[in-house]
This record gives sequence, C-alpha cells and structure tokens, in this order.
Amino acid sequence: MHDSRVSEYPSLSLLAAAAVVAPLAHASIVAYENREVLEKRKTSKPGQGIVIFRDHLRNQHGQTVYEIDKTPLIETRAVPG
Repeated sequence: MHDSRVSEYPSLSLLAAAAVVAPLAHASIVAYENREVLEKRKTSKPGQGIVIFRDHLRNQHGQTVYEIDKTPLIETRAVPG
C-alpha cells in the first residue's frame, strides 16, 4: 500500500527515542497527548531546522506510561527582515 503523505514531505527525516515509564495493564484506558516542544534549533543548512517534541501516553489515572521524543528535520520558512 502506497502512503501518499511520503511524497508530500520528501526531505522529512525523523529520529525517535521512546521509554516505557510505568506498567500498563490489560484493558487499561489510555489517552495520547502530543507535542510538548522541548527544543527548537537551526541547522547549518538554510531552510531546515530541528524541533524536539515529546509525546505522552497516559492511563485512566492520568499517569504517564509511555513517552517518545521525536526529532524531525523540518522545512523552515524565511523570516522577513
């Protein structure tokens, strides 16, 4: 199956680091929270940048059970100046 999103972002690359921080029981209810921005930085190439996001998976008690840090290389826009 072809994913059409791949062609929309040909220069997108992604690094990820994940951690299970608490046990998750069978039949637990989980909620996904995304996009806590940890860091933004420029790269040496114009028009590219790195943003480090942390995503969380929480159980029905609000406890974080899983975290993943995503580090995509993204296209940046020019800042007028």
